[in-house]
Amino acid sequence: MKEIKKILGIISILFFVSAIVIISGCTNTTSPTAVTKTFTETKTETKTETNTELQSQVESLLEQVQKLEEEKKNLTFQISELETEINELKKVIDEKNTVISAMNKTLLEKEEELRSLKNIREMHNATINGYTYFKSGMSLMMAGTLYLNDALHLTENGEFEKAKNFVRNATEYFQKARENFIQAKEYFERGKQYANLSEDIRRIGTMSILSSELANDMESYLTACSNLETALDKFIEGDYYNGQSYFEKAVEFILELKEGWN
Repeated sequence: MKEIKKILGIISILFFVSAIVIISGCTNTTSPTAVTKTFTETKTETKTETNTELQSQVESLLEQVQKLEEEKKNLTFQISELETEINELKKVIDEKNTVISAMNKTLLEKEEELRSLKNIREMHNATINGYTYFKSGMSLMMAGTLYLNDALHLTENGEFEKAKNFVRNATEYFQKARENFIQAKEYFERGKQYANLSEDIRRIGTMSILSSELANDMESYLTACSNLETALDKFIEGDYYNGQSYFEKAVEFILELKEGWN
């Protein structure tokens, strides 16, 4: 009983001290006009330049996908031709025992060529899917960036409720972009397994790494959105001191991403 009373006494003292700290924090709350324009002072390059660069990358990816689609059609036709030829060769072998050895050699060569072409086709299938998800991820990321930029400006102007809606939209786009970049990486890794030329392995491997890095960037964007949304909640509640702290954290994440892209 004495130990229980002792513990209860300690808890009572802790609650009393916590109450004093909370009351002290409330009395030091700054006014709405104290929200500094941290983002304005550390503004990065204009979103127009960023979007132009990203759009150029997307157009380049579309051209590569179109070329791969054409090559895939040609490969499918070649594979069909080779399969027909192999079937004819098998019939000749049965009928002409004297040329079995020569025909078997040809058969093996054709089958090896067929396997090689099928591997190339699998590589292109996976790579095309990778580019498709990558392009989608880029578009979603661009949309999320626009919403996030608008949310930051609205926050600076004191339009907290409206800014909160923009942050939620940005969060949704960044989450979808992350999922697309993860899918892109998986397809690029699959394509690399079927590649046999060093230049194909290097090209597909580069896209796999880039997809992985962008997926990680989306995590940072999501963290920035979370901090910004928390800041807006604090501003709406009137807690401008803590709101400003979360706002600065959000801007810090965005600036780190900007430096990484450079």
